[in-house]
Amino acid sequence: MGGLEEIGKKHQVKLKSTHVLGPKHLAVFIFEAPRIEAVRDFLQESGIVQWNDTELYPSQTMQEVMQSVSSLPPIW
Repeated sequence: MGGLEEIGKKHQVKLKSTHVLGPKHLAVFIFEAPRIEAVRDFLQESGIVQWNDTELYPSQTMQEVMQSVSSLPPIW
C-alpha cells in the first residue's frame, strides 16, 4: 500500500477514516474527494482494485441534502 499518499494527492483524494466490520473482515474506507471519479481513479491506480472487491457509494452530509432538497419544486 506504499505510495497511496502521492496517488491521493494526484487525484485530490483524502482518506478520512478506515473501519473493519466484524469477523467478516469487510473494510470500509471514507474518502473526501471533489468527485466520485477521482476516488475510482485512485482505487485503480493504487492497485487496490486488483486484490479487493470494491464498491463506491457517493454520499453527502444531511445538511447538504437538505439544502439541495429545499430548492426542489413541491411534488403535490
